[in-house]
Amino acid sequence: MDPNQKNCGPDPELLRYKIEHNSKYPEIQYLLRFNGVGCFPAGDLIGLSGKAKSGKGLFTLFLLAALLRAEYGGFEAQMKYIKALIIDTEQTGYSAQNNLFKVYSLCGWDKGAPSPRFNYYSLRDADIKTRRTTLENALIEHNPNVVILDGIRDLIMDFNSIAESAEVVNFLMRLTKQYNVTIVCVLHTNKADANLRGHLGAELINKGSEVYNVTKDGLTFKVTQTECRNAPIEDWAFSLDELGLPIPAELERKINRTDATEFKKLSSFDYVFAQKDNYKFTDLVSTYREHMSIGCIKQMGDSTARRHISAAVESGIIEMAKDKTYILKK
Repeated sequence: MDPNQKNCGPDPELLRYKIEHNSKYPEIQYLLRFNGVGCFPAGDLIGLSGKAKSGKGLFTLFLLAALLRAEYGGFEAQMKYIKALIIDTEQTGYSAQNNLFKVYSLCGWDKGAPSPRFNYYSLRDADIKTRRTTLENALIEHNPNVVILDGIRDLIMDFNSIAESAEVVNFLMRLTKQYNVTIVCVLHTNKADANLRGHLGAELINKGSEVYNVTKDGLTFKVTQTECRNAPIEDWAFSLDELGLPIPAELERKINRTDATEFKKLSSFDYVFAQKDNYKFTDLVSTYREHMSIGCIKQMGDSTARRHISAAVESGIIEMAKDKTYILKK
């Protein structure tokens, strides 16, 4: 063949990334459901944010209780015998072991009989290269379903570096795909606002499937799902028992003027569902957003539409049907 002759066949590298109309992909499998809504998708990146000492570590203990016990605080595990792993870059060995014992207490396990379903590594004293290597080696060794990475910031030098931030998130995305593991990445928010810290935070929001934020109000810790690619879950809360273990708590519902205005907008769902009986979540978001933007100079964003939909589900205006579409509740 003439070496200058162009190969007319399809480029294998190009075809590797092409989505065809007959391409087949597995449906999203969730590790947990909260009040019937799936959350923490398997094999994906999750963000966990909050200010310093706001309860992020306690949130991870609550999450592990739900995953390892199969049911806790309104959460229900969607897989049997889930295995979990903590990669901790912040706690001292003493504090890390204390957290290990707390997980055992929450699960009702014997502290003298190590469980193969849960492993904890403290890498506070390790360098960045060792932290990354240990993370991947631990995935190979234990084959967990979920990893708590506390925190992602300690896998790079500069969280404001665009290049470093993109590289470490791509590294974690490779791990999620290669080992089919969900990685929950803990990262502080900025001191001045609730945004995730630096370019690293922006990259995590862009590539992550869900992001949760933890805030502290007195003796109660509130958890809000701030970002979600799929159906949103309601806010929830936890407090601490006399042993310092996170336990479910009632979330005080305070309706301020802004909230009241949003709830008035929920009547617009009558119009949306008059056009069609049921919607997939993404279709409902776009249809509701378009309707609410009619005649407005400032168009409604997807995040606002998702928040209104979540409020409508919570207040019983709409609900998820058995086929996972959304319908107007009768």
